[in-house]
Amino acid sequence: MKNKKNAERAALDLALRLAREQSGEARRVAMRLSGNYVERETEERPDFLIHRAPGNGTQEALVGIEHLTIDCFSQKKKNKIRSQSKKIYTKIEEIYNKYNKSDFSSEEEIREAVGELCAAAADYVSVLSEQSYFAYVDSFVRVFCGHEEKIDAYRREIRSLDNYGERIELCFLIEVLADFRAWILINDKGARYCPKGYAPLTNEIIDVIQGSSNRGLDYVVMLSRNPLQEGPSLVRAARIGNARRRLSGHGEYIYEYCGIDFLQRTYRPIRKNNEIKAYESTGEGAPLTWNIEMKGEVICPEERYLLNCTAARRALDCLENQKPVIVTPMVMMVMEMTKGKIVGWNEVPGPNQTVLSTPVLLPYAHGEFESRCREFERKWMKG
Repeated sequence: MKNKKNAERAALDLALRLAREQSGEARRVAMRLSGNYVERETEERPDFLIHRAPGNGTQEALVGIEHLTIDCFSQKKKNKIRSQSKKIYTKIEEIYNKYNKSDFSSEEEIREAVGELCAAAADYVSVLSEQSYFAYVDSFVRVFCGHEEKIDAYRREIRSLDNYGERIELCFLIEVLADFRAWILINDKGARYCPKGYAPLTNEIIDVIQGSSNRGLDYVVMLSRNPLQEGPSLVRAARIGNARRRLSGHGEYIYEYCGIDFLQRTYRPIRKNNEIKAYESTGEGAPLTWNIEMKGEVICPEERYLLNCTAARRALDCLENQKPVIVTPMVMMVMEMTKGKIVGWNEVPGPNQTVLSTPVLLPYAHGEFESRCREFERKWMKG
């Protein structure tokens, strides 16, 4: 429990430091959350209390801060949200602690260490294959709303400890374990793969946060980081009233998700190689090999094409209305391959009374299709 509390305190200190280094809304919120930590005999609800002294245009207040963790790889099992990132991270940490030494007793021990590490890597890639935007949103909703239901209890607890006057405020610190490297973000600045540790804001996520404006929540701070790799952490902060306007007005894009899984089904990705191999340093002999268990629903190429085309149509409609979008790589491929060629759309019935689309295209010039394929592979196909 102590380690958990220390990790939460480190996340809060990091979030406030990063927010203070920014300008605008994030900095203003960080200043409102700055003060002296209030020590309690039991620190259960909310996780932290800060006494804010009056000054700089703010009133004296006792601010409660509750820490939430959202895992982009969370899975719902037996009505519980289970964090897959933490499970894999814990496994890798165990391997590191077990083999973190300068000398090994034998070649067999080295092979054993490499084997455990590669097996953990294969597990991680397997979890990546099952990643779903809508599972992430579901996890966000369940965790956020679960804490939202306790807002009155948090406030009562703060009130019982209040020796600082009448004003009480409450903040949710949302730590997002983010690995959305397969997403492509498209906005008015161009298109790029989602940066390491970055959790894009989407309409569904903002709607959840915005809904707390009348429930007694004053601030929200979002800290996102990659759960397994070293890299930058990113923070956003806003007062809860009209959080959408406050965030988008300070350079934050709020995206519409247009990936292949828009029907809220998870499809098994196509991979050329479903193995992880490790060779001995000499390069001689057969490699150690671990198979990656690819998860998700298997679909035929024709259905995959229809889904990607339909998602591309939705993305193009959003972009035409100047709305930023998130797409998956094969949706991006449809958009790149058909750019400037679409003259209409054919519609066909899809599953569960949905309608799927395919583009009606102008003819390609000689060699143009192959040229576009090569250009797409150069720009977007990661090794």
